[in-house]
Amino acid sequence: MNKKEFGQRVRAARKNLAMDKEAFSEKIDISSGFLNEIECGVKGASLETIGKICEFTGVSADYLIFGKENLPNTKTPIIETLERIPIKYNGIVLGVLKNLECLIDTAQINNDQENL
Repeated sequence: MNKKEFGQRVRAARKNLAMDKEAFSEKIDISSGFLNEIECGVKGASLETIGKICEFTGVSADYLIFGKENLPNTKTPIIETLERIPIKYNGIVLGVLKNLECLIDTAQINNDQENL
């Protein structure tokens, strides 16, 4: 990771939110002096701090660290719905999805046989 480029991207993400260093650093729980050192490329950031920056700004870690542009939201309504279901129900959801997959396979087989 190039600290200078990383810092420039952090600064750009902060400015995109129209926030000064003091307000932004408070939101990500670091001092404004440390934020200044990050933005100037003097110091790097911990994974925890990078995570907070990503979460608060909505930019990806790939963008901050490597400069890779954010991909557009490619989530389907199905994925968005599944993400809202509490993790404790994963087993139930997986069972339902497997049953649905079997039904679709059966419907496809029946459809293929009708078209012969």
